[in-house]
Amino acid sequence: MSNASFVVNFDPSAVSASTSPTVLSFSVVAATNPLTFQVGPNDQPADQVSTNLGTFNSVTLGLSNINVVGTQNAQYGITLANNALSMLTNAQGQIGAQQDQLNYTIENLNTENTNLQAAQSTIMDANMAEVTSSFAKEQILQQTGLQALASANSLPGMVLKILG
Repeated sequence: MSNASFVVNFDPSAVSASTSPTVLSFSVVAATNPLTFQVGPNDQPADQVSTNLGTFNSVTLGLSNINVVGTQNAQYGITLANNALSMLTNAQGQIGAQQDQLNYTIENLNTENTNLQAAQSTIMDANMAEVTSSFAKEQILQQTGLQALASANSLPGMVLKILG
């Protein structure tokens, strides 16, 4: 993990002699195309998770054209840098929350997948048990039929033995 750093680059020849700071407004600029993740079976908003990571650069963070000549200007530059750091920290928190939401969705989908496989296995095992018991029943009926036929075929010979 790398250390976060903040660097101000300026051209000394472009720094004005003015001691009054230039007021810059800044705000987080959201990305125009949010990332959308499909997390369910249907193409509906309930089965999708969208996230905006935001666009950050020196302009959107309020760090362009900073004049750091003089105590007031330098203090103002530090304030701008602190504000930019706060914005980035807030964005990092939002990204972490969105990452947690995606991890939660992944865990739910893994649980659903496990439950689906268990149900499918139960259904397949139940059908196999039914087929096996049906096969055993048919074998018993066949063997019983053969025994009855053998007994019926031997009956006339036994009657002749008794009579003879």
